[in-house]
Amino acid sequence: MQKSFSNNAIQQLRAAIADAEGNEVFFLGRTDEARLVVEVEPLARGNRDAVAAIMIAASFGDVVIHNHPSGNLTPSQADLEIASLLGNQGVGFFIVDNPGERCYQAVSPFARKSVERLSYPEIERFYAPDGVLSQALPDYEHRPEQTKMALALAEAFNEEKVAVVEAGTGTGKSLAYLLPAALWSVRNKERVVVSTNTINLQEQLIQKDIPFLQKHAEIKFRAVLVKGRGNYLCLRKLQVNAADSSLFKDETAVELDAIVAWSKQTEDGCRSDLSFIPKDEVWEELACESDQCGRVKCAYYARCFFYKARREAAGADLLVVNHALLLADLSVRQETGYDATAILPPFTRLIFDEGHHLEDVATSFLSSQVSRLGLVKLLGKLQHPRKAHRGILPQLSTQLSAAVPEAQDDL
Repeated sequence: MQKSFSNNAIQQLRAAIADAEGNEVFFLGRTDEARLVVEVEPLARGNRDAVAAIMIAASFGDVVIHNHPSGNLTPSQADLEIASLLGNQGVGFFIVDNPGERCYQAVSPFARKSVERLSYPEIERFYAPDGVLSQALPDYEHRPEQTKMALALAEAFNEEKVAVVEAGTGTGKSLAYLLPAALWSVRNKERVVVSTNTINLQEQLIQKDIPFLQKHAEIKFRAVLVKGRGNYLCLRKLQVNAADSSLFKDETAVELDAIVAWSKQTEDGCRSDLSFIPKDEVWEELACESDQCGRVKCAYYARCFFYKARREAAGADLLVVNHALLLADLSVRQETGYDATAILPPFTRLIFDEGHHLEDVATSFLSSQVSRLGLVKLLGKLQHPRKAHRGILPQLSTQLSAAVPEAQDDL
């Protein structure tokens, strides 16, 4: 045990097992630079269903520990599955006996990454009256609140704290958090996510503030605006619908033709790149959907706009997203852990801009609404309510009649 735990950690372990009357306990252990467990915290008692919560609490370099009351330290199949998941997150996995005398390392501790702290004087100079901002902006006016906010963000990065900042209009909030975020992501190789509520702010960040920082701050970093899957054109669905446009009304068929032509020219296949706003019923038939996606098996995978965007995001240092997409990602990570790829690639730092909208977005995102009109539109895809020859069912009936003439009377 002394090779894996400090004396203090062993005493903590024994006391918690005794408090649980010798039953199974799951611990989270913190390690030092020598990868010795120096502190343990009991997180769950006799409940393997709590492992998902422990995985969320664990960070790279930590160790999850649990005891086998029987004294047999051989890992069970469930232990091995947990160890595999934790190992993929950079988290070790130990099994100990109740007396705290023997330890089996199913996954040895990982060495913690060295961290390059942000320099407060360096950040302060950027916003100083004679700093980078003043030299790059002709009408620059020094704002102490902007500097104070940037330093608060830098401290949050350095000390792994949560910072809550309220700043008035004209403070220059975006540049105040973008500089610490960019410096941290580049120097520590840790991806940072910036989540906003409005498209206008996302466009400001991507088209104005981030390019300004890349040019004048001399920081080489990549930033990508990440959009939801439904914003991207699915080439497979486009090909299917273009080959048989019977499900489209006359006026929407014109839009379909325009999108076919656009698909041959667009770089990103994103709905916002269209020169017109397509009707919802048209885009729903053409948009990328997870439950209809063939992924690597799809014939269009290499050209897929959605996966092209995801590959670009995977190589970025800074990601700009909206609150709804972030919440969708976090709901997946609650089950898979925070070091896995979910909707977004793995990230370690998160900045909420327009955070006062987060509660409303979370309420809207985590709830469902059903309307009569929505159900009618959905059923209308099966068979048009007024034009009985239109829809999936009439089309299927026609095809079956042609293939099996003797069954025509039954269709």
